[in-house]
Amino acid sequence: MPGGQQQSQTGDTGTTPMQQPQTDWQSIADAAASIPNALYVSRADYTDPGGASGRRALCSFIRSHRSCMAAVIAVLISLAAVGLAPLTFILKEEISQLSTTVDVLKRDQYDISTAFDALKRDQDDMGQLSTAFDALKRDQGGMSTAFDALKRDQDDLSTAFDALKRDQDDMRKLSTALDALKRDQDDMRQLSTTVDALKRDQDDMRQLSTAVDALKRDQDDMRQLSTTVDALKRDQDDMRQLSTTVDALKRDLDKERNRTAALGQRLHEMTSCFIGYTTWRGICYKAFNTKMNFSDAAATCGEDGGTLAMPRDAETNAFLISLYRSVRDNTHFWFGLHDQREEGSFEWVDGSALGTYNSWAPGEPSDSGGKEDCVLYSGWPSRKDKWNDVPCDWTFIGDRRNLTTAVQRHSDQPQ
Repeated sequence: MPGGQQQSQTGDTGTTPMQQPQTDWQSIADAAASIPNALYVSRADYTDPGGASGRRALCSFIRSHRSCMAAVIAVLISLAAVGLAPLTFILKEEISQLSTTVDVLKRDQYDISTAFDALKRDQDDMGQLSTAFDALKRDQGGMSTAFDALKRDQDDLSTAFDALKRDQDDMRKLSTALDALKRDQDDMRQLSTTVDALKRDQDDMRQLSTAVDALKRDQDDMRQLSTTVDALKRDQDDMRQLSTTVDALKRDLDKERNRTAALGQRLHEMTSCFIGYTTWRGICYKAFNTKMNFSDAAATCGEDGGTLAMPRDAETNAFLISLYRSVRDNTHFWFGLHDQREEGSFEWVDGSALGTYNSWAPGEPSDSGGKEDCVLYSGWPSRKDKWNDVPCDWTFIGDRRNLTTAVQRHSDQPQ
């Protein structure tokens, strides 16, 4: 029987009953203990993993107090049953305390129910937390995968960073090389300028070398000129000596001329040429206006006591030209020169060599046809009065009617 009901019964009488029927309080307490109560939750009713130890402690506390409560109630009832009046007051005090304890227990039951509801909500939250924890675990797996990927990316980034650092070092080296190349380029420009200057200097050196060569040649010429001047000086000395000699010779020549003039005067007084001859330097000359070959001309001269004329110098040559022109001006005249004995070796009819003087026409002597061995004065306009070799048996026909001959003889015969 509850304590509250017992208190109300005792209060109604206002006295303590001395005799009460015997009540099996132990059975009542056991029956009360067996009634389901929300405060008494078994382990099967609530299986929150996080609050299992708390619930066991709470249930143990309640059960231990239930036994005490039941024992106390049983003791009180027993005392009341035996009619222990003195203990009634104590029992009331105990009942009051028990009622207070029950109130406390009720409040505790309410608090426990409230705590249980909170625990249930916490259990729901824990379920959500478990779901969230599972999600977090999955996220953790994903995060672990992402972390591994990030670690790999970090390794790749570290590798790339190291590569970039190496590239940066290479870029620094490249920048240094580029600066060096720029400096080299500037040096190359300066070198190109220097090379251009050297080329100009080389051209100047070539010109200078040419000038030096010219100067060397001039120096050689100067040496030769100096040698020539020295020779001229020596020649000048010789000329002075020669001039002295020439002056002496001139004086001697003047004396000889005077003597020759005197002798010529005496010779002219003593001798004279045949009629038709002209005297030149003490020799009688005549031009025959008769057609004949070289041998016939020589024979004609011989019959007249002379030979064909021999112009050994320019003065005699000019005299003979004027002589035959006085006879005929448009024909040829034989004179005493030939190479009949040896081709190319011309000699006079007296057997003497040609000497240094000659008056050959251009391209002569030609020995055309290998038969031109005798010489005459040409009457052709292109080579007029010049020496020309022709065949010795040559006589003229057509407009060349006559071939005249020039004869020379000494003027030692009377007229």
